[in-house]
Amino acid sequence: MRENLFLLLKTILIAIGYISGAKLGFFLAFLNSQVSPVWPPEGIAFTAIVLIGRKAIPGILIGATVANYLNNPHIPTAILIGIGNTLGVIINYYLLLLLVKSDRIFESISNLIKFLLFCTIPGSFVSAVIGVTSLLYFNFVSQSVYWNVLLTWGAGEMQGFIIVAPFLLTWSKLPDMRFPFYRYVELVALTILTLVSILLAFKEEVPLAYLPFPFIVWAALRFKKYAATVVITFLSGIAVYKTVKGVGPFAIYLDGKISLNNSLILLDIYIAVATIIAYLAVTVMRERSNAQSSLVENLKTIERMKDIANQELEKKVLERTLIIEKQKSQLEKQIEMAGKIQDSLLPATIPDIGKLKIAIKYQPMMKLGGDFFDLRYSKSKDALGFFLCDVSGHGVPAALLAAMVKMSLTYWYEHLHKLTESFNFIYEAIYDKLGKNFITASLMHINLSNGKLRTARAGHFPVMIITKAGKVVRLKSNGKIIMALTKPDAEEVEYRLAAGDRIVIYTDGIIEAHGQNSFELFSEERMIKILRDLNQVDINIVVEKIFQSVVEYSGGIEFLDDDLTFVLMEYNPK
Repeated sequence: MRENLFLLLKTILIAIGYISGAKLGFFLAFLNSQVSPVWPPEGIAFTAIVLIGRKAIPGILIGATVANYLNNPHIPTAILIGIGNTLGVIINYYLLLLLVKSDRIFESISNLIKFLLFCTIPGSFVSAVIGVTSLLYFNFVSQSVYWNVLLTWGAGEMQGFIIVAPFLLTWSKLPDMRFPFYRYVELVALTILTLVSILLAFKEEVPLAYLPFPFIVWAALRFKKYAATVVITFLSGIAVYKTVKGVGPFAIYLDGKISLNNSLILLDIYIAVATIIAYLAVTVMRERSNAQSSLVENLKTIERMKDIANQELEKKVLERTLIIEKQKSQLEKQIEMAGKIQDSLLPATIPDIGKLKIAIKYQPMMKLGGDFFDLRYSKSKDALGFFLCDVSGHGVPAALLAAMVKMSLTYWYEHLHKLTESFNFIYEAIYDKLGKNFITASLMHINLSNGKLRTARAGHFPVMIITKAGKVVRLKSNGKIIMALTKPDAEEVEYRLAAGDRIVIYTDGIIEAHGQNSFELFSEERMIKILRDLNQVDINIVVEKIFQSVVEYSGGIEFLDDDLTFVLMEYNPK
C-alpha cells in the first residue's frame, strides 16, 4: 500500500514537473502555439526516467498530454503529441542504457560522444515527426511550413536533452562545497563575469557573441560539471529568449521581419559549440582524475598482491625464511650505507654568512633520493653559488644519477659565476649515462656585496623572491630539462636583492604533494600563502612550517610520493 502511494506521488510530481517545464517552453513558441525552439520538459522527463526507471513513464505521458492540451485544447493532438514526447524520452533512455550503460555521461570522452550523438537525436526527431505530423493532419500546421516546424521541434527537444537533462542529473547529487575561502571569491567573480559576458554578447549593438566562451572553460575546469551545466543553462536560456525577441547577433531579419528559422539554426550551432566545449573540458578533467585514481588503485593492488605472494611464499618455503631474512637484513644495511654515502655528498654544514641567512630542509621519499643540492661560499669574492637538481624517479637509480651530477660540478666549483657554461659542462659529463631519465636543475650566484643575483635553470621551477612587503617575483628564464638528446640551452636572468628579500628554491615534491583523502595538490598558492603569513618570522621556523605542512597534508612522511627539498635564504646586507 505504501509503495503504491509513493508511486502515485512520484507520478503526480513528474507530471507537474513536465507541465511546469512546458509552460516555459511555450513561452518561446512561434510558427505554431505548440512549437517551441527549446523544450525543457524533455530534459526533466529524461532525468526522471534515468533516476526512477520505467516507473516514471506514466507521469511523463500524463504530463506531456496535459501540457499540450492546456496549450491547445484539442484532445487528439494532445494525446498524439504526448505519446510522441514520451516515446522520444523512452528511446533516448534505452539508448543510454545500451551504449553508455549509466548516467555518467561526463565519465569519459566516449560516454560523452555516445550521449550527444545517439542518446539525444533519435528520440528528439521521433517525437518531432509524431508531433508535427499530427498538427499537419488536424490542420494546425500548413504543409508549406512542415519542414521548418519539424526542424524547430526536433532542435528544441534536443536542447532539452543536451542542456536541461545534464543540469538536473548533475545537481541531483549536491557537490561538496567545502572550499578554501579564495575559491569562494573565485566562484563569485566567475559568476559575475559570466553573467556580464552573456548579457554583453546578446546586446543588439555589441557583436561579442563568443565573449562568454573563456568563462565557460574557466567554469568547467575549475568547478567541473556543476558550474559547466549551470553556465550552459543560463547561456542557452538568455540566448534563445533574446533571439526569439529579435535581439542579439543571431537575430536575422529578412524584408524588415525577423527570420526565426534562420536565426535559430545559427543559434543552435552556437549553443552546440558552447555546450560541447564545456562538456569536453569537464570530461577531459574527469578522465585525468580517473586515470590518477586508477594508477593509485593499481599500485595499491600490486602492493596487496605482493603482500599476499610474500605470505604464501613464506608458508610454502618456511625452511628458507632465515635465509631470506638474512638477505633482507644485508640489503637494508647496504641501502642504509648507500644512504649515508649519499648524505655525505650533501654539504656537511651551512656556511655562516652574515649578509645571508640560509635554511634548508631535505627529506628523501625513500632512504635514497633523487634530489641533490650543493653550495659554495667564496669569502674573498663575497659571493655564494647554489645548485639544486631533481632526478626523475626514486630510490637507487635516482640516487646514482644524483651522485653522477655531484661529480659533474667540478667546473662550477671553480667558476661559480659562470652559470650557462656550468650547465653545458654538466650535460657533457652525464648525457650518455641518462638513458630514459632526465634531470631538472637550477643554478644561482649571489654577489653579497651589491645584492646582484643571477640564476639559470634547466627545466626547473623558477627561483622565487618574496620581498619584505610580501610581493612575489619569479625569476623566469629559458632552459630545457637535461636529457640524453637535448642540451639544456640555459639562459641567465638577473635580479637586484633588497634588504629583507627572501629567496625561495624548491623541488616539485613540495607543491605537488597529494592530499591524504583527495587528489588536490598542495600547490604553489598554498606554499606562497604560508611564506607571506610568516614573512617576518625567522627563516628556520618558516622552513620547518613549510615542511610540516606538506607532511601533514600528505598524511604523514610514509605517504610522501616524492623527495622534498626546500631552501629559504634571507638577504640582509647590513
